[in-house]
Amino acid sequence: GKFTIKLENIDPGADIIISDILGSNIFQSKSTDLGYVEVSLLRAKRGLYFIRVIDKKNYLIRKILVK
Repeated sequence: GKFTIKLENIDPGADIIISDILGSNIFQSKSTDLGYVEVSLLRAKRGLYFIRVIDKKNYLIRKILVK
């Protein structure tokens, strides 16, 4: 599906990477100064995915479940 990632206290230009449980990247983007990133995972199969946000000061990982 489609969703929005809201980024607080993240530098513009941070890497946003979504990967599957096996570590394959299925989405990759850079953050902007708007504070959010639009994501479309219309072809993603059901399962667990990891969102990684990486900038100069932060390394964040969150889980999402595609149903």
